[in-house]
Amino acid sequence: MTSPSEAKLRQVLELLQRLDPEIPARAIGATDAEIDALEQRIDQTLLPGHRTFLRQFGATPKGALNPFLYDFEFSLDSIRAYYARETPFSYYQAPREWTFVTTMGAMRLPYFLDHRSPDPHDPLLGRTAYDFDASQWVDYCEIYDRSFYRALLMEAMGTLAVGDYGYSGATGCLWRDAPQADPSWQREVLTVVERMKSLGFELFIDFDGLEYILAADDAWLNIGLDRFNEHLAGYYAVAVFARDPKFAREVEEILADNFGLAKITRY
Repeated sequence: MTSPSEAKLRQVLELLQRLDPEIPARAIGATDAEIDALEQRIDQTLLPGHRTFLRQFGATPKGALNPFLYDFEFSLDSIRAYYARETPFSYYQAPREWTFVTTMGAMRLPYFLDHRSPDPHDPLLGRTAYDFDASQWVDYCEIYDRSFYRALLMEAMGTLAVGDYGYSGATGCLWRDAPQADPSWQREVLTVVERMKSLGFELFIDFDGLEYILAADDAWLNIGLDRFNEHLAGYYAVAVFARDPKFAREVEEILADNFGLAKITRY
């Protein structure tokens, strides 16, 4: 029987496979015995979602999943090094309710999984926080994403916007004249999803009705509440990427004409 975390892992692998068929073959997993030994070494019990992930990626070398999970360090060795204070960021020792999972991003910051997460199969992802007033990193974690596996999917998809991988598209927000989105807007989001299906998209992932990823032949569409732009807080953000620029522009025009797509940034 497939566990919830195994189902989410399969979604990540399928997305990577569609973006680059060779990437999943470069993932190397750890054995249960190796993971058990890691738990004893760092004196922590890993969450079920973390163990599932390590079975697939726990011996993967840094850079093996480039460019879509760029220079992530998922291996058991990187976890051991963090707790042995052998990494540049080991100065920050997270409290026991957090477990180090990886470094990511341009600054190679440590990220952690929260043992207090509502769903241990897909835990909250946290990271060290930055105090912009003091211009320094501070010794506490902030929630980066409500879902570890979602963060991986978004990281991989986001690469399409910043790299030269043959995709073009646009990002923006829907319903520019609306007040902040509330549960009643769910009907409107489903209307967008159904309209996109008529263009050949299929529902790839439904994040509990809060966010959707749709896939078509060499095209991707993401709709969800904006998380990063304070002036768009509460609005639904949308991103579309396609290898065919004409198709990307067609989707963009339909979203603009029918659903108020605004604040567009093109790639």
